[in-house]
Amino acid sequence: MPLAKYDSTGYQVDCLKYAKEAVQIVLSAIALAAIAYFVDIGKVAAAIKDSNPLYLLAAIVCYCVMNAAMSYRIGMLLSDMKTKLEFRDILSSHFAGMLASDFTPARSGYFATAFALAAHGATVAQGIAAILAPQIFDFLLKIVAGGAFFAYIAGREVSGQSSMIASALALGALVFMLVFAVLLVFSNGFLRIFKPLFGIVPFGGKVFAMLGSMQEHSAHVKKRWLEILALLAITWALKGLEWMFLARAVGINVNFEYGELAFFMLLQPLVTILQFVPFPTAAGSGLSEAGTIGILYVFGVSAPIAAAFAILTRGIMILIDSVGISELARLDFKAITSAKLH
Repeated sequence: MPLAKYDSTGYQVDCLKYAKEAVQIVLSAIALAAIAYFVDIGKVAAAIKDSNPLYLLAAIVCYCVMNAAMSYRIGMLLSDMKTKLEFRDILSSHFAGMLASDFTPARSGYFATAFALAAHGATVAQGIAAILAPQIFDFLLKIVAGGAFFAYIAGREVSGQSSMIASALALGALVFMLVFAVLLVFSNGFLRIFKPLFGIVPFGGKVFAMLGSMQEHSAHVKKRWLEILALLAITWALKGLEWMFLARAVGINVNFEYGELAFFMLLQPLVTILQFVPFPTAAGSGLSEAGTIGILYVFGVSAPIAAAFAILTRGIMILIDSVGISELARLDFKAITSAKLH
């Protein structure tokens, strides 16, 4: 198969097909290099070079098990929709989406999982329902846990009545977002109220269609909500363990009154929220690393060591997600962008 068409218009399309992604990757590399430079790149490189390999291996194991649990969750929901796929196909589809999300703003590339699943026999609508509904619960957890940790940090820096007011406002906002998101996912009437709004925002029509198709399969999600929450708790703990082991690998010791594991289980959601911000780099590269360094600095970790930790968290993730590169390469992205959801 030729890599490019030979007519002028077609050639331009093929050459520029991934120009946006290439620019984002370049900007990401520049952002990460700038962070490393300003926090002393020599000390950052030394911290990574001297990292403890046993702790790195433990972190890798935790990340792999977490992804296996997420893939099991997808398979469980697809099975309820009368679609049974081989676990290895689900796992490879999941890693394809994870890899795509590593290089896309707001981690939106994870939707590639649904199209990879469709290549193995599921429908796109089933794939979206199987990944999006649990991911919304996961995202809500990140908002609640991350918001609570942010309020805790703010309380450390601001004392008295101002801290209480800020915490109350943050809690109220979190409850509102939680209720709003759940209604969007499970209430067709509530979703239709906002149909005009979806019609005027960029990609709003696609989002509305995705939510609508997901609601068609919401009964399966409701039936499995206990299992979904249990798997969510397991994957959250595994992610916290992964980050704790990576921190130990570079010699980070955090004094947190609720324990070391609790600290990283709260830090990870707060930092991950920054990866969902539509920053013009790959999955918020630079922004999330700067946030990690800033938070760890508040807890007494030097900037070079914090930067080494931040780079390792992203590097390990991309390294393992590369398992899905062959699955991702087989996807027809032109078909994906024009595909119907049913």
